[in-house]
Amino acid sequence: GSFQSFTSSKDGKSASLQTLTHWSLKNKDEERTVLTDIQVINPESIVEWAVDNLEPLCRKVCRSIKKIDNYLQSCNPPNEEDLYMSLIMGIKTLQEKLCTESDFIKRYCIYYPCLHELRNDFETCNGPADWNEDPDKNEMCKAYKEIVDCYYIKAAKVCGYDAAAAVKELMKDVINSVIRIKCSGINRNPYVEDPMPETYIKRSQSLRNFFQLS
Repeated sequence: GSFQSFTSSKDGKSASLQTLTHWSLKNKDEERTVLTDIQVINPESIVEWAVDNLEPLCRKVCRSIKKIDNYLQSCNPPNEEDLYMSLIMGIKTLQEKLCTESDFIKRYCIYYPCLHELRNDFETCNGPADWNEDPDKNEMCKAYKEIVDCYYIKAAKVCGYDAAAAVKELMKDVINSVIRIKCSGINRNPYVEDPMPETYIKRSQSLRNFFQLS
């Protein structure tokens, strides 16, 4: 049988969702709509939503999850280890972190304007193609560590350690919900040369809020 694929609008990369070949669907148009709408090919692309445009994020996530739930009701879904189901769990983790009244979203919003400025730089942190499907656990964990360290270093240098910790926490929670294996050393932070002072970031945010309210 044939396999379905979809393409990320940012970099043109496509990911073949071969695990969907055995799904029994009542509506092929619905399948294409769901895959096109969520635009997710790996854990990094889920976190990209959070640094790209935070304001409409929760509406986008809720719409996607609703379509996903409707989609799953129309077919025989695979088990939770399936690639597509794992990515769905990553999206739901993003929703829990950023679309609920949590301490995390309060912290994240402080640093979001600065992290947003790094959205294009963060794309260089993406892992190799299909790294989250690598059968070699060591290679998968190596890619995982390199991704979170890259995010952390870039965020710390421009936005400070607290912002780096926030985006790393988000990335870790999303990735952990997708890959379902434990990797050692992930919590250990890399050395950052010349990080941005926290006082500068918080002062800049306070000034931004002042002018927005004026």
